[in-house]
Amino acid sequence: FLSHVNLDVINNFVCTFAFPFVLQSSNLCTSGRGGVGTCRGDSGGPLVVTRNNRPILIGITSFGSGLGCQVNLPAAYAR
Repeated sequence: FLSHVNLDVINNFVCTFAFPFVLQSSNLCTSGRGGVGTCRGDSGGPLVVTRNNRPILIGITSFGSGLGCQVNLPAAYAR
C-alpha cells in the first residue's frame, strides 16, 4: 500500500501521450519517472504540495496505466 512518495507534476500535453482521448482539463498528471507512483488501490488518495509549511490538496488519485504502477508511465488525478 502507498504510504507516501515524492512525485513530479507534469504538463497535461505530455500526459496525453499516455492517455489519449481520456485525459481532460479537469485532470493533472505525475510523471511516474523512476518507476514510482500510484498503484491499483490508491484511487481516492490525496496529491498534496507543501507551501509555507502547510499541506495543500491539489488532486485526488484517479487512474494510471493498465500496465501497472512501476512502468515509468504517468498517473492522472482529478483536480
